[in-house]
Amino acid sequence: MNQRLRAVFFSAVIVWGSLAACGDAADRTPFRFDQLARVARVGHFSLSPDGRLLAVAVAAADLDENRLRSAIWLVPASGGPARRLTSGEKNDSEPRFSPDGKEIAFLSERESGSQIWVLDLAGGEPRKATAFPTDVNAFKWSPDGRSFVFTSDVFPDCPDTACLTKVSQDRSKAKVKARIADRLLFRHWTAWKDGTRTHVWRAPADGSGDPIDLTPGDRDAPPFGGDNAFEVSPDGKELVYASNPDPVEALSTNGDIWTVPFDGRGKPSDLTAGSKAFDGTPSYSPDGK
Repeated sequence: MNQRLRAVFFSAVIVWGSLAACGDAADRTPFRFDQLARVARVGHFSLSPDGRLLAVAVAAADLDENRLRSAIWLVPASGGPARRLTSGEKNDSEPRFSPDGKEIAFLSERESGSQIWVLDLAGGEPRKATAFPTDVNAFKWSPDGRSFVFTSDVFPDCPDTACLTKVSQDRSKAKVKARIADRLLFRHWTAWKDGTRTHVWRAPADGSGDPIDLTPGDRDAPPFGGDNAFEVSPDGKELVYASNPDPVEALSTNGDIWTVPFDGRGKPSDLTAGSKAFDGTPSYSPDGK
């Protein structure tokens, strides 16, 4: 769009908005809370590999319990009626198609906190794919569909799930629930770190085998638990993620982009070590270069 057309377009938008705002006030009806509560909330979505279907998380308000209940729906990308895939009795969210398009993985709190569940589009009930000792925050499929990579807030001294399970159980059984914070950052906005660090883990998609910590150490890697801070390379050989390299993370907004072998063997490599600004949201090009 050239400069003149752009100016005409935005002028038209402003005029339209002004006319819409000048309607008769007597014809307006306030948007009531009970009406808002009936509006469905559309959340995360995933496009199937063939581009024909959308998997969408849709939440509805439960006023009696003062909470949202979320279900996974399947919608034709070209338009048409939607089909609900999960009941929505619990919180099902973050749907993701498998690389071959035959399954949909999603997060659910239906059992043992937030874990990854997989639904075969050919039919049947969802199966639990992870039983991680701490909640799964976000996840992705590996390009070959054989693994999940996910973030979770874990105890940095624990090298495996057995240790995480023991420490979690010991904490839950402890009579004293107080915590002593002797360093920053002990809270980010409304989320208490409570001695944990955000790490990226790799786990077999079929539920067999032990998960592997791909970003071990006493550091948040990535700094937040969202799915936009890490990705697996197209060839499945390495993981890229964001992390703050500074000694006292709470005193800096720096962030670097790191890569590490996807098999968990090898040290991470800092790709943007010369930058003191925030570098984040890494994503591979389709050819992996």
